[in-house]
Amino acid sequence: MGIDDITFEAASSKQIPRKFLHWAKSPFFGTSQVKILRIENGKAQLVGEAQVGPWTQGVAFAPDGRRIFVGTMGERNIHVFTLAEDGKLSESAPPIAVAGGSASLKVSDKPR
Repeated sequence: MGIDDITFEAASSKQIPRKFLHWAKSPFFGTSQVKILRIENGKAQLVGEAQVGPWTQGVAFAPDGRRIFVGTMGERNIHVFTLAEDGKLSESAPPIAVAGGSASLKVSDKPR
């Protein structure tokens, strides 16, 4: 499974962690889920999912299609996931703190 076989979906839940109570009235509040879907014969099948922090915005795939970077504006973090052959996700590193939001992400196709 690679980048050509999957799509990304962020779905907000309404669980309220105490540290985010001040966001309770915001439409951007709640934890989010990264969901990996396999499309076969015009039908979507859920094959992997992982929970991330509030206000998910920005996703990028590594050029090899095996790592996914997901930004959370609420925590100002970028989560790094590894995508297994079967579509399962695992967080492969601690979240990366960023100074600003992650409204859009891009992964360079050229190593430094």
